[in-house]
Amino acid sequence: MKEFCSSYFASRERGRVGLIAAGGFDPRSCLIGKQIAATAKKAEAVLIREERPSPDADLLSRAETNLKELRRLFQDHLILSVNVLDENNAVVGGRNIIGQLQGLRRDNRFNWTDVVIDASALSVGISFPLIRYFLELAKAQQGPRNVHVMIAANAMLDEQIEPIASDSMAYVHAFRGVVTLHTATKAARLWLPQLARGRQAMLERIFRTITPDDTLPILPFPSSNPRFADELIAEYVEEFESVWEVSAGDLVYADESDPLDLYRAVLRIHDARTKVFAETGGAVTIISPIGSKASGLGALMAAYERDLAVTYVEAVGYSAKLLPPVGQPCNACDLVHLWLSGDVYT
Repeated sequence: MKEFCSSYFASRERGRVGLIAAGGFDPRSCLIGKQIAATAKKAEAVLIREERPSPDADLLSRAETNLKELRRLFQDHLILSVNVLDENNAVVGGRNIIGQLQGLRRDNRFNWTDVVIDASALSVGISFPLIRYFLELAKAQQGPRNVHVMIAANAMLDEQIEPIASDSMAYVHAFRGVVTLHTATKAARLWLPQLARGRQAMLERIFRTITPDDTLPILPFPSSNPRFADELIAEYVEEFESVWEVSAGDLVYADESDPLDLYRAVLRIHDARTKVFAETGGAVTIISPIGSKASGLGALMAAYERDLAVTYVEAVGYSAKLLPPVGQPCNACDLVHLWLSGDVYT
């Protein structure tokens, strides 16, 4: 990706690049921003602060350090504070970020040839609606024609950042699919949960809410830890045997650092089930991307292309262990680039 940024953004003399990134505590918050700032001739940034009640003091300090660095990198910047939860702890983050983006568009703030969405430190509830918004603008030729999604991928770091789950399941804003429509009441429900350590309570809430007919867990393989998939199977053995009724043939393996691997797997599974159940009420597919962020982007791509439902449990806060010292970047990250819309497809 470094080579792409150097050759592509540096050569666009008349182009204007917009970066949308999180000014959060994640050590990866500034990695993509540094690449864009170093190579783009004309660049500005929209920096998102995800606001949650009672944040951890250390994580808040880390977020302030990262935000200060991003502001230094991009003299032309705008900071958006997005309330993820309302006063009743209802999930409103996706709707709030889209509302703010629509206001910026009315003010002609998106006069860019390229938008780069850095999903490294954005939550699913914010990043998924945000990416979809710019894809729809590009399709209607009403916004930046080139939509890039980039991420500094480190699955082991994803495991170290533990969400403090809210009390209920939510559908990601703009990703309900057809599952809540009356016409889908008789459809066979397939659930594709992406597994991660310590997420049993979150997945149990989703399972009890959507009551799927079949469950196909998603496991990371290949992985930086060759035994990671086996360790997750051992951790979720009770769910597999007693709750989800999963057999060995029901497991879906996807490369933890390659979004296209999970993207192709989800499309293949969904399309096959659609044909099988076409005469008996149809089929719906529900995805829960709570594991590797890079692989989760594959779930987003499939959900957008096939209008699938995406469910998750929003975090009211985070706890994190063994993070690098404040201000020290994450050096063990793979930089992933997805060019989802624009000149490359014409």
